[in-house]
Amino acid sequence: MNRGSLLDRLGYIRLLFRGSTWAWLIRAIDYTVEDHLHGWARLRRGAHCEIHPSVGFRCGENIELGNHTRIQPNCLLWASPHARITVGDYSGIGPGSMLFTSNHRFAPGVPYHQQEWNEADIHVGRDVWIGAGSIILSGVTIGDGCVVAAGSVVTKDLAPNSIAVGAPARVIRSRVAETPIEQEI
Repeated sequence: MNRGSLLDRLGYIRLLFRGSTWAWLIRAIDYTVEDHLHGWARLRRGAHCEIHPSVGFRCGENIELGNHTRIQPNCLLWASPHARITVGDYSGIGPGSMLFTSNHRFAPGVPYHQQEWNEADIHVGRDVWIGAGSIILSGVTIGDGCVVAAGSVVTKDLAPNSIAVGAPARVIRSRVAETPIEQEI
């Protein structure tokens, strides 16, 4: 190996002497601890839960997972200080899905980061499948036996055994009925 290539490969060492590198590293560690480690430590989970290590949690003390739940890679479950997320037994959350119990208000003339939040619980029933990339917004109850299609945005409650698709999600049929039940939700 020639000397030039070794110096080129070790060029990153210069970054260690920049203050901005250390500031970024501290923020990255803080994010990892707050969104992953603290969330995991505070989370209440039933027996035989499968949670991928890349799942991010906020306010883990306000999240409760039932028995045999499964949460796939890159999901976010963000409870808030005054709102909870509950997921029933035998339910699954597909990769990249996000559940948010809060949202900024949007008063005209006030920057969003200065506005208060609306907070409301999310309840996911038993035997529910939330497809990949879905978003579940605050205040939503998803009834037992529901299926939420991949990429859906659930803004309103879903009755038990509903199959919902789209953004915003709408019920297209029931898991127990043979006939479609078009319903705007």
